[in-house]
Formats: sequence, structure tokens, C-alpha cells
Amino acid sequence: MSLAMSMAMSSCLCGGGLGRVEGARVRVRGRASVRRGRRGWACASARVVRVTGSDDFEAVLAGAGGALVVVDVSGKSCGPCKVIYPYFCELADTMPDAVFAYLVGDENEGTKALAKSMGVKALPHFRFYRDGVLLDKFSGADKDKLRRAVETCAADAEGTAVQDAVAREAQADALKDVSKGLAERLKGL
Repeated sequence: MSLAMSMAMSSCLCGGGLGRVEGARVRVRGRASVRRGRRGWACASARVVRVTGSDDFEAVLAGAGGALVVVDVSGKSCGPCKVIYPYFCELADTMPDAVFAYLVGDENEGTKALAKSMGVKALPHFRFYRDGVLLDKFSGADKDKLRRAVETCAADAEGTAVQDAVAREAQADALKDVSKGLAERLKGL
């Protein structure tokens, strides 16, 4: 059983009782498929983990270890989100070593705060993490772009993308410090 299937940090998105969470394992009855449910698209794939707040999100990142984490941030009434979601579930089924998480950004106050902290401005929004470090992100319901991003981030087994992302974060922090220093100097003039 793959890492993603043995981990269950939240409830899986198995709308009609096709699966359930039991401790650290997800039990799935029936075949993986995507169907239309009462509350929008429901993915019968146990490989998609539902994130309902920042605690769930942190647990997904921590539980994934060095595996790629792909996060889909969607909205309840977002048409493009509903169009791309079945493809997201298909990717989850074809990538056994990656963890796929689904967040409805306007579901409750916790998900709204989490989406805001991520800086989500357009939906659907996809984020890619490894070792808790953001590797890539983009917005839009482009299937080809999503597939390429997943494959690119998953192919980076040596972690060079993580090193690059950490270096970019350090560079951004250094630039912020320099700009703060310059602003203080200008105030003194």
C-alpha cells in the first residue's frame, strides 16, 4: 500500500460512503471513480485527502515526509474547479507516491483563513510541496499545466527543487530586510 493511501489526516472525499477513515488507514469499498454528489463533485478515490482547516493541512504536510504533496484549493460554486476536479482525482490514482489534498476555500472560517494565508487570489489554485517547502503554484483549470507541474515536481527525486525554493525564500527574506533598512534610513533623512 502506498504512503498516500496509508495516511489519512482528514476525511477522504468519498461523498456517498464509498470510503471511510479508520485511524491511520483509509478503507475503500468499490472502484475509484468520480461522480456527481449532492455537495458537488465527489471523488471516490481514497488517494484524495480532504483538508478542513489549518490543522489538517499541517498534518498532511508533516505526514507526507519527503513525498510530493499536491493541493487543490477550490470553491463551492466555482465552475472551473468542478471541471478540473475529476482530472485531479485521475492524477491522484496514477501517482502512488504523491499525496493529493483537496481544500474548499470557502467551506468554513478555517478553510477561508487557510486559503487567505496561502495567498490564493484565483480559483482553482494548485500548490506543490515537498518536505513542507512550497515548490510551485499556479491558478487555473488547465489540465496540461497541472499534469506537467505534477510530473516536474514528482521527478525531482534529488530535491533540487526544494533547495531552489529554500534559496528563493532566503533571498526574498534578505531583500525584505534590505528594503526595511533602506526605508528606515530614508525616514532619518
